[in-house]
Amino acid sequence: MSTPLTSFIEPVRVIIGDNDPDIQIRENSQILAAIKTVIDLGKVSGVQATGYSLTTDRAGITPDLLAVEDPKALAQLVYSTAQLFAVDVAPTAWRTRAFSESIGANPERIMHILDELYRATNGDGCSSLDYPES
Repeated sequence: MSTPLTSFIEPVRVIIGDNDPDIQIRENSQILAAIKTVIDLGKVSGVQATGYSLTTDRAGITPDLLAVEDPKALAQLVYSTAQLFAVDVAPTAWRTRAFSESIGANPERIMHILDELYRATNGDGCSSLDYPES
């Protein structure tokens, strides 16, 4: 059994703040490529499985990665993928005579991603208390 990689696109979009269906900065193909890279680099270890890998067709992750069974692995996958997009967030600004706007400067979001990724990998994030007893 395997979990399709497309099921992880929405959580990544939510974390990077790109979940408005009318205005999306990242293409699904970009997010899928980042997810594949994170898995190929071995950044997803979790607790339930010793290691996750891509299926032979590179469209899924094996063994199944379900939030209910291995929330630590899900957190590692989503936050590691989001980190790849957070590093290139730079402020952008434009101005007309009556209007000005700046977007993209969001250091709090970047620090949150880094903090949660650290906790999911090294610390108390998704502790054993989060897992159902077998």
